[in-house]
Amino acid sequence: MAVTKTKSGRWKAKINYRDDEGSVRTKEKLFDTKGEAKNFEVDFKRQVKSDTHERDSITYQEVFDSYLLSVKMKISNKTYNEKLYYVNTFGRTCFQNVTRISRKKIG
Repeated sequence: MAVTKTKSGRWKAKINYRDDEGSVRTKEKLFDTKGEAKNFEVDFKRQVKSDTHERDSITYQEVFDSYLLSVKMKISNKTYNEKLYYVNTFGRTCFQNVTRISRKKIG
């Protein structure tokens, strides 16, 4: 949580905060003036405190909730229950932690 001047003469705001899972995250951004950097730091701290900041990652649960709102009336109960299984299994998984696997790794 600092505003420092870089070698290039710009100002860097650096904020450390904890995400929803308790991991420490760092947000850095460069500005032309010290005042802009300070304002960003104050605004970002306020957003983190009120949980309105833009996150670096999104969970499966958050995507599913949005999806479900758009299709709930169009799907059967059986399909809905199948979708719930996936949420219960993968809900807290962040999409940035999901990686591609090849067939060779599966079997």
